[in-house]
Amino acid sequence: MPEMKGHQTKPLEEGNKNIPNFHEYKKLHKMNECKNMPKLQECKKGKTIDLSEPSHPPCFHDLTKLEIKKIFNFMYAQETLNIVKPSDAVLASNYIFSMELIPPEKKEDFQSTPTRRALVTVFEGAMTPPIVNEYCVELSSPPQFCGPPRSIQFSFRPFTEPELNDILNVVFNEAESTVGNILEESFHATILNCGKTCLGVENVSPFPAVIAGVEGQNYRGLWVPFLQLMEPRNLHPVDFVVLATIDGTSTPQTDCVWYNGQLFESLDDFRDKWDNNQVTPLNVEFPQMRIIDDTIDKNYQRPPIEIEPDGKRYSIKDQTVTSDHWKFSFGISPTHGPQLYDNSSSNTSC
Repeated sequence: MPEMKGHQTKPLEEGNKNIPNFHEYKKLHKMNECKNMPKLQECKKGKTIDLSEPSHPPCFHDLTKLEIKKIFNFMYAQETLNIVKPSDAVLASNYIFSMELIPPEKKEDFQSTPTRRALVTVFEGAMTPPIVNEYCVELSSPPQFCGPPRSIQFSFRPFTEPELNDILNVVFNEAESTVGNILEESFHATILNCGKTCLGVENVSPFPAVIAGVEGQNYRGLWVPFLQLMEPRNLHPVDFVVLATIDGTSTPQTDCVWYNGQLFESLDDFRDKWDNNQVTPLNVEFPQMRIIDDTIDKNYQRPPIEIEPDGKRYSIKDQTVTSDHWKFSFGISPTHGPQLYDNSSSNTSC
């Protein structure tokens, strides 16, 4: 343990419960450094950063919390849609996946108060057959639909938590019951009731229908790769992957299995070939917790920081950024990412 100069006057005795560990010491050391550092006087010349939501948002402003609440209430009130709340959502239910602002058309930008509209995407797993519908909701008073919904094939939807929960529940239980002893022998860890040596999943990879050779059908495939759950987790993947498939809202099923460079038709096929010595076994020790004490210099120094001694050089108001020569509005779309609108430079529109 590093010497705690200025914090400890007597030798450190092993087993003393009052001695902080290294991470607590480092935190305390940094806090004391901050207290002893001279503080820069706050500059009042900078621009204003106002991130509060306006009561009357401009045309390019993202949906506000009040608008989102209004849309939720409106959609829940549509009895024919039978939409459930997120906490009650399952794969075979109707639930809202996303909602976002529909940017106004250019001719509407010149209106003083263009009507704001939202695109609400609903996964309707309770329908026969299941479908995805995109609804245009006009944020008038009261809200109303602005045209018929746009329908999308159910198998084209993004993966969501209700579906992933169903898939991982099936994969975990079947893998543990069928090849759990093989996984423990290979990776010195288990999936269920694992204590501190666990196998788990961090990321999944969709397996498109066109690659699977079943294009046009209601097919969904998902490769589930396993790893040893020890930080940093991305450094401890194991060579064991299970393909899960699902048809519509039916119960997911396990399919192919990948282990140590070999592809098997199923978990049962993998187990049978293992029992017949047709599989090259792996033996990967479970990793130990990384010790970083020896990688930090005893004379620890904070990294350099960036400051703006004269304050911000830009202002933000109603999701519009204004600087000396630039002005633009911005937003964040849950389906398209960052958005920039109405860019102008030196009074010239871009």
